[in-house]
This record gives sequence, C-alpha cells and structure tokens, in this order.
Amino acid sequence: MKRVTEQATFLRLVLGALGLGAVGAACGGVAVVESGDGQGGGGASGATSATSGTSASSATSATSGSSATSGTSASSTTGAGGAGGGCPAPSSQTEVDVPATGACSGFYMAMYVCFPAPNGPATCDDVYSKACVLDAYSCGFQDTGDEACGPDPAVPDGCCYTVVGDCPVGRPFLVDGQARLATRALRSDWADEVSPAVANLDPTTRAALADFWTREALSEHASVASFARFLLHLLAAGAPPELVVGAQRALADEVEHARLGFGLASAYAGVPVGPSALDVAGALGGGEGVHAMALAVAREGCIAETISALQVAAARDAATDPAVKQALSGIAAQEQEHALLAWRTLGWCLARGDAALHAAVAEVFAAPQNHVGLGPIPAHPGSPDGMRGHGCLPVEERRALAREALTHVVVPAARALLRAQAWIVQAAPSPREGGAEA
Repeated sequence: MKRVTEQATFLRLVLGALGLGAVGAACGGVAVVESGDGQGGGGASGATSATSGTSASSATSATSGSSATSGTSASSTTGAGGAGGGCPAPSSQTEVDVPATGACSGFYMAMYVCFPAPNGPATCDDVYSKACVLDAYSCGFQDTGDEACGPDPAVPDGCCYTVVGDCPVGRPFLVDGQARLATRALRSDWADEVSPAVANLDPTTRAALADFWTREALSEHASVASFARFLLHLLAAGAPPELVVGAQRALADEVEHARLGFGLASAYAGVPVGPSALDVAGALGGGEGVHAMALAVAREGCIAETISALQVAAARDAATDPAVKQALSGIAAQEQEHALLAWRTLGWCLARGDAALHAAVAEVFAAPQNHVGLGPIPAHPGSPDGMRGHGCLPVEERRALAREALTHVVVPAARALLRAQAWIVQAAPSPREGGAEA
C-alpha cells in the first residue's frame, strides 16, 4: 500500500511540475501489462505499453486520448536468461566488468555466460549460434545482448562467452547510444566517510555489497558527466535560467551521490574505492537542439530517472542499517527532484516543438521498457536479509517496481503531457512563407 501511495504522490508531483494539476486523473488507467509466466523474465517482451506502437505514426495514442493499443518489443525470446527459440539454457551466468578493449568494450554491463561443452568433435561455435549466446543476456527489461565475445580459450571443458549490452539506471551517460562508465580504482579522494555496520556480515555478503555499491557509485559518477552535457545543451537551446540552475544543482547532487556510493563500497571492501578516468570523447556530438534534447531527456530523465528515484526510495524504506538508510534518504529526495526537472524540461521542449517532435517523443513513450534499468546485480549473491538491510533489493523486486512505475507514473504522466501539448502545436499559426511576420 505504501508503494502505491508513493507512486500516486510522485505522479501528482510530476503533473504539478508540468502545470497540469489534476489533468492526469482523466489519463489514468493506462497499464504496462505483463505476459508469459508473470515473473517478468527480465525481457522487454514481458511488457507492453498502453501508449505502445512501433512507429511515430502509430505512437499517437499518447496524445489522442483514444483507447490504448498494444504492441511489444522486437524480442520474443523466453525462458531463463532469454534463452528461447531452441537455444539451450546456459549452465551459469555471472555479471563481470565490461572489457576495457575489443569488440565487447564500451557497453554498460557484461555477463560471463557458460554453456555445456559440446559432444564429440563439435566446437562451441558449431553448437551455440551467436543469436543463442546473445539471448543469454538479461538486464532490466532487455533480454538480448548487443555483442558477444568468445568462446573463452581458458575454459577447455565448456563454452563460455562475454555478452555485453545496455541496462541504464538513473541518468546514464550515453555516447552514440552506448552507456559509458569509469572503472574501479583504488583511490580514497572520491569516498565520503560512511560507516555501515559490517561486523555482523558474512564475507560473501560483504563482498557482494562492495560489488553492488561500487557499481552503483560508478553509475552515479557517470551521471555527473550526463548532467554536465545536459547543462551545455540547455544553454545551447536557449533554456530559461530555472532549468539551467536545476541542472547545475543536479550535477552537484550526483557528485555527492557518487561519493556516498564509493564511501559505502570502501567500507564493505575494506580498501579505498573510487573511479578511474571517464572516457568523454565524442560526448558533445549530435546532441544540440531542442529536438535532440527532448528525446534524450524523455529516455534518460523522464523514464530512467523517474524509475531510479522510486527504486532508491524503496531501497531506503527496506534498509535497516542506519548509515545506509540515511544515505539513501538524501539520495532519494534529490533523485526525485532530478526526475521532476526532466519532466519540466521535456514540457519546455514540447512547447517549442512541432508535430514531428511530438510524434518522436510519443514514440519514446510507446516503448518505455526499452529505457529501463534495474541497477547493479552483484556477481555473487549475499544473504537476502543482509543485502536488503544494506540497500540492495532483490532484482525480481526491482523489476516489479519498475513495471509498476511505468504503469502508474511514467505512462500516465507522458499521456497527460503529450495530450496537453498537442493543443499548443495545433493552435500555433503557421509561419508565412519566407519568414515574413503577419
């Protein structure tokens, strides 16, 4: 009940930030529905959006107020880890660091996936197609990887591959459609003094928490770069000062979140943990202008960051360690403000856009599950109570919460915003030929 109330409150805050008041009440009842076995399966195929469609022309249900049309993502794999269509299930799947070089570098997350060794003279490549290997990937609502490398020659009695893909959480730092993160480094200058109670944690749980909070901190660290770029794009688009100030504050907040995360990671690891240098090459290319900014803020802010804010709030409510609960309380409040800033920015962009921009934004919200991430998954699970008490919710719970957030916050807010802004576009006079004023 508390979670439902919190989501309803969040929706009211979003509508209030957009100046829509109770408009969203008439836009309720939309749903992201689950198909299959009811467990979500980790894949985009497990969700369909009430505003769904596969093209800009079919995504207009978000603005039309007509009954919802159903559509699913392109992926249709089923079963554990997305292994379907005759693909054998992997014998093991472990989250690992993304390779620093090679074809599998530059992605958000990597999984090390192993299949049983083939019989007789057959090789791994003879038995396991690349499609099957990619289908073993699972992160957020994405159930197929973007690239696979292997088989690993160091494992002669099995077929092991590194499979990489995207799984945004919070506000990812995307360059050319791929999320970038720094890597873990042994440094203390990024770690705040945070003192969770670690004495009663078993070694496996403590290691899992160190892994979780390191990955969480690296995500927050990348969000600093995302907001820095967002700030420049706002200035380039001629945004009002309140949006610029909001972005500046959010950037500073993300530095604080990263330092808290690295502080917690250091406490659990027993060694100082911080970030390496972050690759920002090419980060400013192609993102200028209201159109590009609107699409980016819809994906990274209105969807990913809204869900992140609700995920952090849920982790805060479940945490029992006082230091962790205090850290999450501050982060949750600030992440909520970041999400509201994203919605306000999108409203500003749409008010200055045309029908083509409205259709493009509607298309983003037609498949919101494509932009959902669930956060880090430790390579080795610790005790459920220990993980929950120290801020790490089970991935199944995070997936269910994300689905609820899409249903009860993101899609209703998007529908209300696009419907209201559609009237502005329709009422706007067409400019005279040659730009002459009326």
